[in-house]
Amino acid sequence: MPNTDDCIIAKFMDLPCKVKSFVIPNEDDTYTIIVNSKLCVEQQKSAYVHELKHIFRNDFSKHNIQEIEYSTHSKKTYELNKQTF
Repeated sequence: MPNTDDCIIAKFMDLPCKVKSFVIPNEDDTYTIIVNSKLCVEQQKSAYVHELKHIFRNDFSKHNIQEIEYSTHSKKTYELNKQTF
């Protein structure tokens, strides 16, 4: 599991309303999580946690987007503590 202090950069941007967040794997083995600044704080936290799950599950090596999203939303995924932000 990646050490989030060293490899995750979080940024807030004005995104289209339908886009809550996304994550970019960087060339230096870090990740940039972009969260929609138009969301309320609770939605921002939820979106951030969603992107963390993609990172921790190493979803960038997978190819089936429906399977990735299903498993990310599944109750069997990593339980991340939203209180850590």
